[in-house]
Order: sequence, then C-alpha cells, then structure tokens
Amino acid sequence: MRDEDFRVLFRVSRGLAMDIATELTLRLSRRRSSGLPVHAQVLSVIRFFATGSYQRCVGQDMTLSMGQPSVSRNIAAVTDAFMELFAERFIRFPATFEERQSIKNRFMEMRGFPGVVGCIDCTHIKIVKPTVREEMYFNNHKRCHSLNVQAICDHDLRILAANARYPGSVHDQFIRNASTAKDILQSWNDEGIVNTWLLGMLIMQMLVSMRD
Repeated sequence: MRDEDFRVLFRVSRGLAMDIATELTLRLSRRRSSGLPVHAQVLSVIRFFATGSYQRCVGQDMTLSMGQPSVSRNIAAVTDAFMELFAERFIRFPATFEERQSIKNRFMEMRGFPGVVGCIDCTHIKIVKPTVREEMYFNNHKRCHSLNVQAICDHDLRILAANARYPGSVHDQFIRNASTAKDILQSWNDEGIVNTWLLGMLIMQMLVSMRD
C-alpha cells in the first residue's frame, strides 16, 4: 500500500502507526501462535478510531480481515495499553514557566491573544444507550445519549488535558468548575502568576471573527 493510501485509511502515517505498534509490543503480544500480531491489533483500533465505524465493518475491511469479537478485544486491550504508556507522556498541562511561556508566545504570534495557555471546550460523544441511569446520559439539546467530554489544547492542537467522566446531561460550566485545570489556574493566581488564561472556544471564534 502506498503511504498516501495508508494515511487516507488510517489518518496517520505508516511510520507513526508502526512506532505505536513497536512501543506496545510487550503489552500486546499474544502467547498463542494463532494470536493476532501486534501490528494487526493496533491497526484495527486506529482504523476504528479514525472512521467511527462499526466494529464488524472495521474487521471486514480488506486491509484487516478479522471478526467483530477480535476487533472488540483489540479496542479494549490497545486502548488500555495506549493510555498506560502514552497518556502521561503526551497529555500534560503546562507546569513550568518555560512551558507556559512557549504556549503564550504561540497564541500571541498567531492570533494576537495575550496570556493564553490553552483553549477549552466540551463536545458530546455519542454512546449506546446505557442500561443504568440512562437518563443521566441523555442530552436534550443533541437528542442522543452521550458523554460530555472536556478537552484543552494549545495553539498547535496538542491536547493538554481531557476529561471524559461526565454524562451528556451535565452542563459544560459544571465540568469546567469541577476540573483540575481550574484548580491549577487558581493556584497560579494565588502564587501571583497572573495574566494567564484558558480561552473558551466560543469566545475565540467571536474574537477571530471580529478581527477578520
């Protein structure tokens, strides 16, 4: 498969996908000789996340060819291994002065926004109707069952923090007020670290529109 075709199918480069598989080898290697090789497990999960398709459709893809139960097991195993190995390494809120200043400089250079260390917003991720406390996950605005997921990113779209613990009926403001990020910014303010902000995406869109 050409590199261009690989990126279209999996939304990442061939090199990145293989690097992920290599990093996860020790955690995902199957003892049985008939077990799926690590790269097949990883690619099926990347394909599932890239398309948002059904597990059966992912398994029946001509590049993968595996049953739905295998795809389901892969999703659980690869996601757990990925979070264990990569989450704290790559999803980090800026802790040092140098990290904060680097992000602030990028926002200032690209958009003219002073003091911004990240953009914060929530998005609804659809889920299958739960069997327990179903009403908590139903969002009247979206008319579906969902998780309300908060994410914070810098100007280069690197994720700095993510929170997926709240059901769809919970309001964005409640999630923000209960977030660790708010506590961190409050502690910075108490220490005299001022002019440091999280920019809400709706406000950012309005300011960009006004500037344009």
